[in-house]
Amino acid sequence: MKYIFKLLGLLILSANTVTGQNRVLNFDGINDYVDLGSTVATGTRTIEMWFKPNVSINSTGNNFKALIARENAIGTNVNEFNLSFIPSGISSNLSGKLRFIIYTSGNTPIPIYSNSNIWNSSQWYHVAAVIHPSQGMSLFIDGVRQISTHSNSQAILLSNHPTTIGSWGLVANRFFNGAIDDVRLSDSALYSSNFSPSCFNLQALFSTTGVWNFNNTSFQNIAIDSSNNQNNGIINGAIKSVEDICKVTTVANCLELDGVNDHIDLGSTIASGARTIEMWFSPNLLIDNTLSNFATLIARKTVAVGQADEFIISFEPSFSVNSGALKFLIFSPNGTRYAVYSNSNQWNANQWYHAAAVIHPLQGLLLFIDGIKQNSTTPYIFPPNPKNDPTLVGTQGNLSGRYFNGKIDDLRLSNSALYSVNFTPPCQDIQATNNTIAVFNFNDSSNVTIAVDSSGNNNNGIIYGANGVIDTICPPVVTSINVIRKSDTKVLVFPNPMVNEVHFKFSKDETAEIEIILFSIDGKLITKTSGNSSITINTELLPSGMYFYKVIEDGKAIAANKLIKK
Repeated sequence: MKYIFKLLGLLILSANTVTGQNRVLNFDGINDYVDLGSTVATGTRTIEMWFKPNVSINSTGNNFKALIARENAIGTNVNEFNLSFIPSGISSNLSGKLRFIIYTSGNTPIPIYSNSNIWNSSQWYHVAAVIHPSQGMSLFIDGVRQISTHSNSQAILLSNHPTTIGSWGLVANRFFNGAIDDVRLSDSALYSSNFSPSCFNLQALFSTTGVWNFNNTSFQNIAIDSSNNQNNGIINGAIKSVEDICKVTTVANCLELDGVNDHIDLGSTIASGARTIEMWFSPNLLIDNTLSNFATLIARKTVAVGQADEFIISFEPSFSVNSGALKFLIFSPNGTRYAVYSNSNQWNANQWYHAAAVIHPLQGLLLFIDGIKQNSTTPYIFPPNPKNDPTLVGTQGNLSGRYFNGKIDDLRLSNSALYSVNFTPPCQDIQATNNTIAVFNFNDSSNVTIAVDSSGNNNNGIIYGANGVIDTICPPVVTSINVIRKSDTKVLVFPNPMVNEVHFKFSKDETAEIEIILFSIDGKLITKTSGNSSITINTELLPSGMYFYKVIEDGKAIAANKLIKK
């Protein structure tokens, strides 16, 4: 008999190597579940999976909906756990939230909860429940650590009850209605800070107890453990189907927001202490003094009142004094308003601009557009203090109609004042420095719900609706730097920023002429000038702003870069 079971194990193990389309497991919400046995969850410190409700889950649910549980009956729950959605009637503040609860050996319940209580139908989510040996219990939704935590550090203990996916043991009507994929249990705490969930087909690690990808088609009623630990489960009623749990899009380099409800939630801690907030932006429509409502680039402002330690970077509507201008507004701890405004009140559709809002410890509030310091200043010098309200990109909290319609790229928050005089904006894929809190390049299109923090500080955000797209945030002359041919000629350009003139000097006396081409920020030709060992261009009549130059030798570019006119 033992030989037969070993042979079956080997057959299942070999069947696990079958490749093909990604399959997920669908549960009918009535009686479908997977039985993983009574030993697989013992010692677990990380439970994770992808799930998709068939019907939206919110605060009106009439019963618990379990994703995974080891809890056979209501009553004594020693050493048991469950990960399930809370119905109405339990608590008005908790209804609809996803709860991770474990019970101690003394039958004491220890719960933590998700931030959200709304889960859209036909949308995939990733959840990871973690019991960290030093940080305690945490819950991660789409890689973002939730606010609710607990200090308990004891892993799940031994129990004789089976662990089930999609049901709460034998308790009636507590079944999950939807799809589940890539369930993984690990005996180590895999996550302690925000992360980007793997997508798809989770792999086994050294700490993996079991991982179930549901891709095998040879055994329809067996949930094969892809970790090779042979913790195979039994599928009761649930049906496999082909589906991609992550929406893979074309490669993106910026994010586009629709101006209706698209936004990014960066969490409640990221703006605290920030002294520089900068980004590139491109409106989809002309913004000027006829703007009907505020159009917000980034803000920590939840409601119209109670604005202590909040801030806004947004375009002013027609009913404001500075209509069409970009405003950087900050509220002191006692709610006093301090604001600075852009010089311009017109922003062309499909044109990229760089904005940098600075809280300088000596100079106060500063605003830079395309690297040019704007005329408006105010002496307020204090960065935002910690606050529970989230920082949102593309909208102002719960205030309706204040969304930005356009593209955003290379958003960076820093805890020092990076700029005090005119500068050349970084272009593109802004990099993290020692002072960076977070930087978002929006280049990762593998998971459309996560705004990946490229700084390595794991301050990932949640994307709501916005899509990754391809665009060039800098004029073509800048991107041509990547195809500059190698030359022995060295080019010296000064001063930069320039005022009345700019000089180009070359490392050797050329017999053939060298040509300098000067462009405006939107790629329009300003002038072409030729010379030999040095060239000077008069810039006295040029308006302040950003310009680009290209150096041509023997018909090919040997240098190109940006210039700032004060």
